Amino acid sequence: MNLIKTISPLVLIVFTLSLLYSIFYEIWFLNVLGIFPFPYELGIIIFNLSLALIASFFFYFMVVYVPEYNNKKKAISIVKKKISRLIDIENIVTKAIIEKTNIDLEKENYSKENFERKLNQLILLRIYFI
Repeated sequence: MNLIKTISPLVLIVFTLSLLYSIFYEIWFLNVLGIFPFPYELGIIIFNLSLALIASFFFYFMVVYVPEYNNKKKAISIVKKKISRLIDIENIVTKAIIEKTNIDLEKENYSKENFERKLNQLILLRIYFI
């Protein structure tokens, strides 16, 4: 059901109107007298256009929309896993930096400047001991 909700409302409206016209044309419009010249011919043209729109909707839905929808779902799940992994790595790195620089989150002001200063100290120490 979620797949149908993501289709453009305009596409659904055109499909529904074409489907309704096709049904009503066969049931009701053929029995109504025309009030202008050539109503039968115009009705057949619109009926054929409606059938063409219905067929194109099904073609679009099966060949284009469903594969794109599935690819988008797969891509979103892959991106979520990658983001989760990046957040985990960031947490590990942050914990390691805090441990190596002896930052006490409760006692010190855990600001960006303080963190950068401690990180620079760690980098300098690392360079001297390599």
